[in-house]
Amino acid sequence: MIYPASHKYIVRAIDTLNMGDIIVYPTDTLYGFGADATNSKAISKINNIKGRTQPLSIILLSIHDIDKYANMDENIKNKLQDILPGPYTVLLPSK
Repeated sequence: MIYPASHKYIVRAIDTLNMGDIIVYPTDTLYGFGADATNSKAISKINNIKGRTQPLSIILLSIHDIDKYANMDENIKNKLQDILPGPYTVLLPSK
């Protein structure tokens, strides 16, 4: 089903993610699969759908949350502060 981005359906998407299920959402170039990045079963579901085991990108609320999930030095952190928020995917080594 395709739902409009209204409060009612945003809450439904959050509930779906919290149950460990997958959502599909539009980006500026394509549709993305969404899951709780801290839920290994949900990540396995996405990898199953995509037929791969590669690392996945994650969406974070804030640049300050990157430290929880990735290794980066001060030089990289400073560069990221210059470009984020913005339309970028940043690839960093995971913790």
